[in-house]
Amino acid sequence: MAPIAEITNAAFRKTLRKFTSSVILHSEMLSAGSVLRGGFKNAHMTLRNASDEPFVYQLLGNDPRDMAAACAFLTETNDCLGVDINMGCSAPDIVKKDCGSKLLHVENYTLCRDIISRCRSALKNRNLSVKLRTGYPDYNAEHLFKLCRMFEAEGVDYVTLHGRSGNQAFRRTADWNIVKLLAGELKIPVIGNGDVHSPENAFKRLTETSCGGIMIGRMAVQEPWIFALCEIEEQITVDLLLIAEELILELEKTLPCEYHKSRMHRFLAYYYKNLKFGHSAFSKIRSASTASEMIHALNEYFICNPHERNATFLKSGKRIS
Repeated sequence: MAPIAEITNAAFRKTLRKFTSSVILHSEMLSAGSVLRGGFKNAHMTLRNASDEPFVYQLLGNDPRDMAAACAFLTETNDCLGVDINMGCSAPDIVKKDCGSKLLHVENYTLCRDIISRCRSALKNRNLSVKLRTGYPDYNAEHLFKLCRMFEAEGVDYVTLHGRSGNQAFRRTADWNIVKLLAGELKIPVIGNGDVHSPENAFKRLTETSCGGIMIGRMAVQEPWIFALCEIEEQITVDLLLIAEELILELEKTLPCEYHKSRMHRFLAYYYKNLKFGHSAFSKIRSASTASEMIHALNEYFICNPHERNATFLKSGKRIS
């Protein structure tokens, strides 16, 4: 499951674990500086469930010493699989701080090496991975391969490649041919990411690229049961109201009140796409401010459309009921 800001919190991870016990989960994107200096957001952003393992912290920053110290802090006091270094976020406010995908600029090669070297030393026996894009501002094959060979030499355990450049954000379709090229270039696993919309599509990408694994992001927010379909089930029937209601209530329970509305809206902005008349439902949800109001809006929708509540999905991604 891809790390997604404002989404992959403890409440959402708890929902995912109802459908899979083995998929690797991630924290939200954590700022190294904030982790070290006790930022006010850290308490809920680092909150863990007993069911989270296998679990990886994702870390953002551009100061090698801070990044290494944050790696040590997170792993010395918490059981986890490892730490993932964010070199892929393309959000304008992150790029302006010379973080995320901006680190992929050719001028930042030495800085990237310093970050990885120090983090590797700090993590000792934990995994170190890097999530990155194809380049910044645009795809640069020569630099991408040079950078990833350096990661491998410095002891990175695997990389996750999102098949878009920093400039592309989420425009156009992710280029999985670049994932294939990189997988053939490295000895360590390359995990492919970008526009995986069904289990069938995930298996196709694995076969076509010979990559080491698949990371799913936005589609798994819309359909948290996608991992159950990837693992064993030929089809799955889910209660769309119950899943949303339980997650909304868990968000209310685990987040500070000032984040309730925004985080609930953030999840439901993906989830409403499961509903035939989802735009109508979400317009009511957007005007709601509390968990009870949002649950009431969803209940109203399913009272009017009771046949939509229990939905059956196939591996192809097709909904059959």
